[in-house]
Amino acid sequence: MARQLLADPETPQKIMEGRDADIVHCLRCFTCMAERAATATRRCTVNPLIGRELDGTEIKPAPVKKKVLVVGDAAKVSTITNAVYWGYWAALDI
Repeated sequence: MARQLLADPETPQKIMEGRDADIVHCLRCFTCMAERAATATRRCTVNPLIGRELDGTEIKPAPVKKKVLVVGDAAKVSTITNAVYWGYWAALDI
């Protein structure tokens, strides 16, 4: 459960509200544990804010827009949605 809370700190709240589809699941990639051993901080593959809480949570658009190719399965649609929202050209390659 600890790694799941790193991936999505709001997991318990989402479960209580019946929003199971909104839960960002831990990939069990152990990036969080490996980074902790190497740099004494946490990083997470699915939660980019872990270890950067003091930097703030506001995501700002990049000053220069670029093209983004997201390679993977349909689960990467949220990545594409975010990229397009910020004005990038994005495509999914399955």
